[in-house]
Amino acid sequence: MAIGKVYRIMYFCGDEISLSSKMITGKAIIEYGKLNLQGEVKLSLAIEELENIELYRLHGMGRMIRFRCSKKQYFLTVIRFNLFGYFAMINYFATGKLHQQLLSHAIGKST
Repeated sequence: MAIGKVYRIMYFCGDEISLSSKMITGKAIIEYGKLNLQGEVKLSLAIEELENIELYRLHGMGRMIRFRCSKKQYFLTVIRFNLFGYFAMINYFATGKLHQQLLSHAIGKST
């Protein structure tokens, strides 16, 4: 797949996430079979290596995507805006759309 939609996101790599976890603000792009996360720490993850892609609600508040890749766990959410890294407004519907795109690409690559 060629260059896809650019999502403004916040992401975190770690075993568990809590309200005190420091997330990184950046952008997510699905292109050429990879999920590219661009921020302070840039990551390029092969979609075929993503495992257990799930959508859930952290503390019953906004949507968040959780998945594993290369024995690491990642959390990400699409945001509308971010204030100084302390407050972000989650884009509920765009997070669901990104989740569906990740699932469809992961399923498409495995068949």
